[in-house]
Amino acid sequence: IVRTVVTDALRRPAEVPTVAGEHTPPAGLADFSRQVSASVEVPAAPDAVMAFLTDFTRFPDWLTMHAGWRAAPPEPVGVGATMTQQGKLLVMPVDIGWSVAGLTGSVVELRGTGPMGLELGFWLTVEAAPGGSAVYFDAGLGGQPIQGPMGSTVVRALREALAESLQRLPAAVATGGAKRPARQPVLHRAS
Repeated sequence: IVRTVVTDALRRPAEVPTVAGEHTPPAGLADFSRQVSASVEVPAAPDAVMAFLTDFTRFPDWLTMHAGWRAAPPEPVGVGATMTQQGKLLVMPVDIGWSVAGLTGSVVELRGTGPMGLELGFWLTVEAAPGGSAVYFDAGLGGQPIQGPMGSTVVRALREALAESLQRLPAAVATGGAKRPARQPVLHRAS
């Protein structure tokens, strides 16, 4: 673990993609002590991009920190829906319990809790842009794990995951026609 933390701390951070123009961060982002944002242009209509982003079975196609689901994600997605995601943070597996806190035609808000009291908030916002759509990914982190000496490393890891995810998003949306069959959730049993 120490080697991973030191390697991550010394690694050159990934370039965070951005869209030219103004973006007002969501109000709920202020609830978190640390915030990270990234954006990208996607050459597709906003409604198609939003449909792709709210199809949680497509997370493996673009969200780099996603490793799987403990059970099938909700379909269709609605406010109040809950799910448990298996994720990767600092190359360590983590379970994150998510709930859909908000959903409009252009924004999906997820609130989650992770190990050791980690609190997360994700906002995916899609707006019309000259080339198709502008996608904004705002994330907030809070809780005890972020307050200590590891906080900066966790924030840097999330920033890199957002950047890498958004770099993959345009290609994923472009090839996202047919749905892939959902993988079976990983169930751990005592041996």
